[in-house]
This record gives sequence, C-alpha cells and structure tokens, in this order.
Amino acid sequence: WSGLQKAMKTIHPQLNKSAMGGPGFTLHETMVSLFLFSMVMVGLYMAFSRSILQTHAGSSQARFVGMARSVQQQVSKYVMQGKAIVVMGDWLYVMTTNNRYASISYQDQDGDPTTMTNNVIVYDPDIWVGGNEVYLCDYVSRIDGENIFSNLPFSPASVKMTFHIGDYTNAASADYYGTGQGYQGVEVRFSAAPRNLQYWYQ
Repeated sequence: WSGLQKAMKTIHPQLNKSAMGGPGFTLHETMVSLFLFSMVMVGLYMAFSRSILQTHAGSSQARFVGMARSVQQQVSKYVMQGKAIVVMGDWLYVMTTNNRYASISYQDQDGDPTTMTNNVIVYDPDIWVGGNEVYLCDYVSRIDGENIFSNLPFSPASVKMTFHIGDYTNAASADYYGTGQGYQGVEVRFSAAPRNLQYWYQ
C-alpha cells in the first residue's frame, strides 16, 4: 500500500491534499462559503420577488387602462345608437330607435364599495326582458363629489360619465385586491349624445 501511495503522489501531486487523506477545506472555510452562498441566494430571491411585484402592478395598471378604453367605447356606442336619454341616479336609460328602453347602470352588488370585483357597469339592451344583461367592466368606484351619470349643462341631451376603475380610492392595502404592489387605477371621464335625436323630435 505504501508503494502504491508513493506512486500516486508521484503521478498526481495534486491528490496529496484531498484524495490521499491530506487536509481539504477547513470548517471555517466551509462555514464562510455557506454564508456567502446563502447571502447570494437571499439577494437573488429578493430581486426576483421585487421584479414579480412590479410586473404584477404594471400588468394590473395596463388591464385597468384597457378596461377604461373598452367601457368608454361601448357606452358611447350604445348612447349614440339611441334617440333620447334619461339620467336617474346610478341609471342611464336610452330610448332606442325602435322605441325600446335600454339601460346602463352602476351596481355595487354587495353594498360595500371597497370590494371592487363586484362593483360593475352593466348594460341591459331591453329593460323589459330579463336575463340579457351584459357586464361591461368591474373594479368601478365613484369619484368623490361627482355623479357617475349626469347631464351636461350646455347640452341636456348629452350624458357625462365619471368614475374610477381600479383599486379602491385610498385603499390601505392594494395587495388585498390582487392588483400588485401599490395603487393602480384610472379615472374615466367622457360624454356622449344620441346620434338619432331627429327621431325623437319627429
């Protein structure tokens, strides 16, 4: 065995320390290595988590902006297709060219404005027919001091819509609503008028 060991040392001098029973890493070196490895892993995890939160927040904001554009386009189309409008609180009634009544309404389905997923804008193409309602968007809340539906002073035949889409205003913890880190949302303000007013006056 001693001859074989001597031959191995001659052929592979670098095996002298580890394979042949010599000193390898000390306990101190091992502990330092594990500590440095742990610090690197913690740093990578924190950077990854922060990136995920920022991505989630950005995608939520983009989703709310897309919802705002969509509801504006749809409501404007429904109003313009009518020949007269009537505003009654959180309801907007649209008389259509075939003398039916459609409605666009804001509905807080559980009475709690802070639960955003069931605060919705709903379109009903015929108020006398049940089960045909369409949800246009959720995450809707009022803007302080403003009505969701109102007539324009200089054009009473037109309607102005004002509301917020996104996290509840002054939410203590936006993460509770699953929309990412921080506060996301957009204020929606637009007006529309029936395009077929001549039918109403005739």
